[in-house]
Amino acid sequence: MQTVSVELADRTYPIYIGSNIFPTAGELCENHSTPKRLAVVADHKVARLYFSQLNDTLRDHGFETDLIVISRGERQKSLTRAKAIYELLLKREFNRSSGIIALGGGVVGDLAGYVAATFRRGIPYVQIPTTLLGQIESAIGGKVGVNHGSKKNAVGAFYQPTFVCSDVNLLLTLPSREIICGLGELLKYAYLDETLFSLISEHLDRLMNKDLDVLQEIIPACNRVKARMISEDERESIPAGGRMVLNLGHTIGQALEVLSNYKLRHGEAVLVGL
Repeated sequence: MQTVSVELADRTYPIYIGSNIFPTAGELCENHSTPKRLAVVADHKVARLYFSQLNDTLRDHGFETDLIVISRGERQKSLTRAKAIYELLLKREFNRSSGIIALGGGVVGDLAGYVAATFRRGIPYVQIPTTLLGQIESAIGGKVGVNHGSKKNAVGAFYQPTFVCSDVNLLLTLPSREIICGLGELLKYAYLDETLFSLISEHLDRLMNKDLDVLQEIIPACNRVKARMISEDERESIPAGGRMVLNLGHTIGQALEVLSNYKLRHGEAVLVGL
């Protein structure tokens, strides 16, 4: 297992990357003093594939879990869906001593992170990304939020997770389209880092075939680039350069997402934007 640290003084947190580290999620939560009462937010497919295993490792370490299942797709990133989750948390008597686990891709991570940032004025949360896009980009950096009307990410916050657990084995169930979505964000880093560009160029076929060795080389490399930028410019306050360069390809891409009525996925739209 590799560890990349996002240095933010007293809010510093690790990103764990490796093969078959998902079964250690309970141990990681315990090591990071994660609240013992946890709501796990996932979409239907991810919940079916992975919740039982996650639930087992959490319960083995003394955690109590509640599963909150949402539908798939960008339209779930809304105030309406966030409100529905608030209501479930209140009904199930979650409080400021509870926490949230985001188990899924970018939509789940953004939505669950936004709920964590705002419920009871903020409760801890953990990111367990299950997509290439999530492990490279969206689960890291604390940008959480929802869409509003035709505006992407119009409502949100900067709210960092307790830790990120990126198990490359979770990517093996992804269809090719999801790997291509990840390439959108991946190629953005390739523009910013010559070594990454060479690495991707050399191993593109193996990457598309979800080669675990290649994934364990490329994902931490991207994480290190982003972690450095977040540490230097967490809130995109540096107008020229800084973290804002990570929006490369996104201005056009996000407009195309909306114009396509979200039939074009985020990573695909960023590819076009690039």
